Amino acid sequence: MKKAPLTQEQIDSSTLKRASEAERLSVPLKYALSLSRALSGEASPRQAIKAKCSECVGYEDTENRIRTCTVKKCALLAYRPYK
Repeated sequence: MKKAPLTQEQIDSSTLKRASEAERLSVPLKYALSLSRALSGEASPRQAIKAKCSECVGYEDTENRIRTCTVKKCALLAYRPYK
């Protein structure tokens, strides 16, 4: 069953909530939505993995650093985005 689209008021409220969550977690706003969705269980597995990988590399130069990741003990290594 599909969810009903969000109203503008819900979007604005959600955006503010995610922005305050990002500030609390010291996450750049660009990544706040994906991290918030992953932590709340709303993200797909692929989105959650991307959020975790971005967090792991410190939100800097994410595509390149995730692509060249060499952390052998990471359970997500085989599933990382940007291979």
